[in-house]
Amino acid sequence: EAATRGHPRLLLSVGAGNDYALDLYRRLGYIRTATPPRRIKGTISLRGKPFDIDDTLFDFEKAVDSG
Repeated sequence: EAATRGHPRLLLSVGAGNDYALDLYRRLGYIRTATPPRRIKGTISLRGKPFDIDDTLFDFEKAVDSG
């Protein structure tokens, strides 16, 4: 879908402690970007409920398959 909309790559962020997701995205061909890890801290709302967040995020990217 991304390729059909003219987007050359997919970008995503993963929490540093989320080993399962880090492994999954690496196996799917995503690679870490040169962007330094960034810390996020605050409160977000999911499904109407507040959640406190204190995490470090890594950015990953992957070229989209145009075929």
